[in-house]
Amino acid sequence: MAVITRTDVFHFRATHHLDGGPAPEALHGHDYRLEVTTSDVDRARVVEVVTKHVVAVLHGRQIEIAPATGENIVEWIDQRLRDSDLRHHLRASSLRETPKNRFVSARSEARHV
Repeated sequence: MAVITRTDVFHFRATHHLDGGPAPEALHGHDYRLEVTTSDVDRARVVEVVTKHVVAVLHGRQIEIAPATGENIVEWIDQRLRDSDLRHHLRASSLRETPKNRFVSARSEARHV
C-alpha cells in the first residue's frame, strides 16, 4: 500500500553556543530550515502545530538545549512534534543549520528522509 506524504519547510532564526567538547563555539546564530514530513493530515494543521510548538518557541531566541548541537536540536524538535497531536502523522524531521549540514532525527522513517 502506498503512503502519501508531504514535506513542509519552516524557517526560524536562533542563536546557540557550544561549551567544551572537541569544537567549542562562541554564541552565534543561524537561519535554520526545518523539514517536517507527515502523512494523512491537513497541511494547515501541520503549519499550526509546528509554528506553535517549535517556531514560536525558538525563533529569535537563544537555544537552551545542552549541548546545543544540531543533532540534539533536531531530536528536541522531533520530540515536541511527537508529543503533539501530530504524533501519529509524523514520518520524518530534519534540520539544516548551514548549507553544508543537515541533521535528521534518529526516529525518522528512513524512506522519508
